[in-house]
Amino acid sequence: MTASSWVQAQIDSATSLLGASILHWDGIEMAVQEDRGDSPAAFSHPAAPCLQLTMLAIAISEGLPLIVSHYQGDTMFGFRLERSPLPFKTPYGIDGIYRRRILNELPTGAVTSVTARTSTETQDFAEVLLTVDGHDVLLIAGEIEETWTDRLDWRWLDESTLVFTDPSLANGMDWCPVRKYVEHQCA
Repeated sequence: MTASSWVQAQIDSATSLLGASILHWDGIEMAVQEDRGDSPAAFSHPAAPCLQLTMLAIAISEGLPLIVSHYQGDTMFGFRLERSPLPFKTPYGIDGIYRRRILNELPTGAVTSVTARTSTETQDFAEVLLTVDGHDVLLIAGEIEETWTDRLDWRWLDESTLVFTDPSLANGMDWCPVRKYVEHQCA
């Protein structure tokens, strides 16, 4: 399979959510800031209006969950999507800078729109915009890097999944590299 047909297969997996009903979201969340000795790992931060996940399972009403993970392309990362039983061996709860939990803050219900985005430079599968029960949810292959200050660095096409319940907030981040993508409306 060529890289472009492999990426298309991942987009097709995202498209399979169209018309499905999401029951819940199950994920392994990664802290935005590590344990600093005087404070435990932080899973939220005022400058991070999103979740940062190492793996995500989207449970739907029919069939196996859609597992969102990542692949490494030539220079960057992108989304790898597959229908599979839950792969998590981690129990619910906190284990250092990781915690597994049901993501109750994400919307459930019918998926009425799926838009895939690929990088204009690398052609990697970079983002998925879903409309779930009238609410938009943006998944970005990226990562938040903490710095020695309160500032956070935003990496696009990296090996975590950043989940924005307000997709417009992703536009206000200073991404490296700059987000440049082509949209593929899934029908």
